[in-house]
Amino acid sequence: MKKLWLQIKGFFLLTFGGKAKFEQFLADHSGDAIDFVETIKSFIHSPLVITLMTIFPKYAAKAKPFLDEAEAFLNELLARLNLGTDCLALTDTVAKVKCMVDVIKNKPAEEQADIFQKMAVNYLQIKSRAYTVDGKELSVKEARTIVGMAHLAKAAELAGIEEADED
Repeated sequence: MKKLWLQIKGFFLLTFGGKAKFEQFLADHSGDAIDFVETIKSFIHSPLVITLMTIFPKYAAKAKPFLDEAEAFLNELLARLNLGTDCLALTDTVAKVKCMVDVIKNKPAEEQADIFQKMAVNYLQIKSRAYTVDGKELSVKEARTIVGMAHLAKAAELAGIEEADED
């Protein structure tokens, strides 16, 4: 297992152009991919935040700076996940998120799990462009590996297991 990890780490070091940049990408985005998916899941199981932003415009106004920043990313993610052109056609970011949540909510549980996995992978692929040597994004396989590592790290954190330093 250690040998496999070292091979994977070596590949990512070449892709990102150095240990520091690879570690920065992991620090900035591997946990974020999981948190992003967990947030969308929470909207599906308890859509209170979206409901508040829809009913009370002042909540949407407070979230607007974040939503404006996230809109380009959200548009690309919606297109990649092929969750319907109806969501992409909406001009309001809160409405797009609500639409995406509604589409996912109406899928069977197995399909939802697949969408969440793809969502985390695509999140990392999109975010990786700013970190890779050539400005290209990670492949699906590379992003899946990082998502898997992030899931393991999150599970270890929840279990109270400390991470061993591999250096």
